[in-house]
Amino acid sequence: MSTFFLTQLGYNGKVFKAQVKKRAEQRKVTERHSQERIDMLADAKSHGQIYHVTRGEACNSDDALLAIEKNVREAKLKTLLKKKDVAQKMSDPETKGKEVLVRLAGVDIIGYRKEKDLLPLLKWHQVKGADGMNVTKAKEEWRKRCSKDPPPYEK
Repeated sequence: MSTFFLTQLGYNGKVFKAQVKKRAEQRKVTERHSQERIDMLADAKSHGQIYHVTRGEACNSDDALLAIEKNVREAKLKTLLKKKDVAQKMSDPETKGKEVLVRLAGVDIIGYRKEKDLLPLLKWHQVKGADGMNVTKAKEEWRKRCSKDPPPYEK
């Protein structure tokens, strides 16, 4: 069509004339209320992706609401899994720290050893860099924290 206008204006429009090959392209077609469509809507990040999933239909159906709910549930699941990991990681230092406190109930802090005594206590109190501390620094940290309760975590 544009070559016709060029020819009408006196230019050689036949030079730009080309044959366009049509390709048969398979597109994903989803049915309404199918799990596949809900998953694709949940993964869609732009308006164009949503348009291709819905084939241009209005996006006010139950599928859109279910897709949003799926994203919300996945976010909640992710936070719950993080809390579970923290609880599992903290349960071991807590039990070891309580064992150390029971075992060394009447012993002065001077008699504490780093690896067996101070390290579990400092990990229970969530002191950063407890592994790399020397003995005197670890004893100072424990003196600061021994009268306080360890930071809480969800079990």
